[in-house]
Amino acid sequence: MDAQAAWLERLRHAVEAGPGVGSTLLVAVSGGGDSVALLHGLVRLRESLALRLVVAHLDHALRPESGTDAAFVGHLSLSLGLQCLRERREVAAIAEREGRNLEDTARRTRYALLESAARAVHANAIALAHTADDQAETMIMHLLRGAGLDGLKGMTLLAPSPLPEARTPLFRPLLFIERAALREWLTLQNLLWQEDATNEELSRLRNRVRHRILPFLEEERPGLRTRLARTAQSLSADHAWLEDETQRAWQRLAKLREGSVEFPRRSFLTLPIPLQRRLLRRAFFQLHPTTRDLSFEQVEQALALAARGVSGARATLPDHDFLTVEQETLVVGKEAVSRATSYLAEPLLLPRAGRVETGRLTVTVKEVGREALPGAWNAFPASVALLDREGLQWPLFLRSPRPEERWLPLGLAGQSVQLKEWMAKKKVPLAQRDYLPLLVDGEDQVLWVVGWQVGEVARVRPTSERLLYVAVEPTAAEGG
Repeated sequence: MDAQAAWLERLRHAVEAGPGVGSTLLVAVSGGGDSVALLHGLVRLRESLALRLVVAHLDHALRPESGTDAAFVGHLSLSLGLQCLRERREVAAIAEREGRNLEDTARRTRYALLESAARAVHANAIALAHTADDQAETMIMHLLRGAGLDGLKGMTLLAPSPLPEARTPLFRPLLFIERAALREWLTLQNLLWQEDATNEELSRLRNRVRHRILPFLEEERPGLRTRLARTAQSLSADHAWLEDETQRAWQRLAKLREGSVEFPRRSFLTLPIPLQRRLLRRAFFQLHPTTRDLSFEQVEQALALAARGVSGARATLPDHDFLTVEQETLVVGKEAVSRATSYLAEPLLLPRAGRVETGRLTVTVKEVGREALPGAWNAFPASVALLDREGLQWPLFLRSPRPEERWLPLGLAGQSVQLKEWMAKKKVPLAQRDYLPLLVDGEDQVLWVVGWQVGEVARVRPTSERLLYVAVEPTAAEGG
């Protein structure tokens, strides 16, 4: 078998190992060399593997020549006797309207179109033309970003769509085939493809990796692309095993609540650290399936806080979520705050120093100095506030919110806002908004939305020397 035919044989094996003989494949074709080679290769195998092929193309409307690419794919499909589903989406306008990153918007839009088309033609899988070069580039980019096993395992032959609502698997049969081999085959076969000029722009990280970093590494270690593809395959197997272990731990420990996920703290901490990390990440993405921004540092801070076990302490996560320690329970989400707060039928007068209890809450007040300031606010208990004592207007009260209440939150240059609107933006659970305790001063100004934020009026300033420590915690009966 000559080298040119070898890649087709690899493609055959990938189909047999992936979606299988007799499958319907939706082939994503941009018009570039990789996807054009994939389409021609599948056409050559169509009869022997009993494949039904349908072409899909999305015009992102990001380049003046994008319409030419769409026309090229249409003509190519027609010449091969294949159905072609084409759509044009103004991706830049969508990104601006939704306030999203352009590249991420293009990616989501593309996968949404492919999923819709796959369902329409009853496809068994969506065939994508990612090559060994793409795999190497992806692994290097993830390594530069500081990824864990999830990122370093790269792409796999069959994988779920990144869209949570999608059900058609992604099929990447070219992961062990280098881009140069495909271009050489296309040239020998006198087959045409389109060139995307943006692939040469060095303003994008992937292009810098493609044109600068990867060639340098390949020169130092020839065959690097193939070795990275094998490494990804090995790491993918490790990842699959770890996912199985995570699933078992999840089924045993995780309790799903409305707006939160809970774990028994002692059992959670007996797990190996890699499983703790994966459970925490899974809990967060269970609540935010379309969010990708959860950093290693945030996970590590949350796990350290869980290990310390100080009840009421919380670590900040993206999207206004927290990991909160509640007695012997770890809670991921926003609902955790409700357990440390209760409805106040009447305003509660606070002492200048000391402790006061109601049937539901215990409030501790004391004067402290700047040494009480935490090293990191995100590890500071949600049930505790530090205020600038020198500027307070006594007496202080704890009470429930009032209709049309306004307050001065941090970061708005002293502008007041509707408290309920602020709560909605901060994603305070709806059920809490009418009874979440507020700390107010003698002029009825809101100083602290308990469990959420100290406001502008009482914030600690660089010149503040005398501070007021206020802790609002559930009584023993409420906190068990």
